[in-house]
Amino acid sequence: MSNMIKIFACPNCGIEDNESTYCPKCTNPRHYLKERLRLKKIVEGDYIIIGYVGTATNAEIILQDIETQEEFNISLNQFFPMIKGLKFEDLKLRERKQGQKYSWEIVNDKK
Repeated sequence: MSNMIKIFACPNCGIEDNESTYCPKCTNPRHYLKERLRLKKIVEGDYIIIGYVGTATNAEIILQDIETQEEFNISLNQFFPMIKGLKFEDLKLRERKQGQKYSWEIVNDKK
């Protein structure tokens, strides 16, 4: 596994943005973002789950660093090994039909 990653960065100020073609910071003149390689970042800290994003093909948990307030989208597949074996007490489950398949949902009666 390589320790390098392709990113798009402004050649003028260095800001990274993988969702735009122009630098959001340099407005006069507008600078076109250039693809470059850099080392993959590694961050450590204490995090809380602040939300989730789900599409037909992907599900992500949004983590927020408690100290810096920076947010990170993490694939739910990364959490499966971490939550295996967790004990959930006093859950109520209800069967449901989802399209052609049957599954279960958690019933939240506690208010």
